[in-house]
Amino acid sequence: MPSRFAANIATLFADIPLLDRFQAARSAGFAQVEFPQPYDWPIDLLSRRLAAAEVSLSLIDLPVADGAGQEGLACLPGEEEAFRVTVETALRYAKALKVPVIHCPAGLVPEGAKRGALRTLYLDNVAYAARRCAEDGVTVVVQPRNPDDCPAYFLDSYAGAAHALNAVRDRGGDAGLLFSIMDCARIHGDVQPWLAALAHEVSYYRIAGVPGGHEPDCGVLPFADLLRDVALLSPDVTVGLDYTPVAGTLHGLKWLEEVIPTLEPHAAR
Repeated sequence: MPSRFAANIATLFADIPLLDRFQAARSAGFAQVEFPQPYDWPIDLLSRRLAAAEVSLSLIDLPVADGAGQEGLACLPGEEEAFRVTVETALRYAKALKVPVIHCPAGLVPEGAKRGALRTLYLDNVAYAARRCAEDGVTVVVQPRNPDDCPAYFLDSYAGAAHALNAVRDRGGDAGLLFSIMDCARIHGDVQPWLAALAHEVSYYRIAGVPGGHEPDCGVLPFADLLRDVALLSPDVTVGLDYTPVAGTLHGLKWLEEVIPTLEPHAAR
C-alpha cells in the first residue's frame, strides 16, 4: 500500500470499536489515518494507540458544535470567539499527535442570511486559523461541499474556494485546498479541469464514489484516470479514502489494490 493513502476511520472499519480501527487500518496496509473528530478521547490515549498501531494521523477537523455549528463555525455571525477556541483545541491535538493538516469546516448559512453578507466573516476566520496554525507548522485547509449532501453549506464550489484562498492570502494567511474528488464531481460534473487548474492549491485530497459516496468503483467516477492525474500533479500529497463501504472495508479495498499498479512510478511513494 503506497504510504500516501489514508484511511478515514470515521467511515472505514465501522464494524469494530473506533480506537481499534488504527490497528485495523495498519493491518490493511495503511500507514496513515484520518480522524476528523478525535476530541472525545484524551491526547495521551490517542498517542499510545497510534504508536502501538504504527500509523500516523494525517488530518483532523476543527471541533464542530451541536445545532447550528454542526458543520463548523467559520461563517456564523456571533461565533468568532467560539471559533478561535476550536482553533486552539485542534492545534493542541495537532501539535501533540503530529498532525500536519487541519480542516476548517465552513459552516451552514443561517436561515434567512445572505451568503455574500457572511463572506468577510468567513475569510477573516479562515485567515486567523491559517496564521495561528502556521506558527506551529500546521496547514489549514478548506473543502467545498456539494449541496445535495450538505444543503446550505457556505463553501459550495471550487471556484468559490479558489477565490477564498486568494482572499485569505490577502489577509496574511496561507491556507490550502482539501480537494474532494467526489464533491467536485457532484458540484461541477467534470473533475479533471478543476484538478488541473487547482492542483497548485491542494494540500490534501479525498476520494469517494459518485453518486453514492461508497467505494470509488461504485458509480460513474473515472477514478483510475483521476488518481493517475493526482499522482502526476501532486505526487507527495495525501489522498484520504473518505467513503462508506458497501459491504465491509476489506472487501471494498479491491478497487485500490487494482488501481495501485497503474499509478507507477508514483505508487511507490
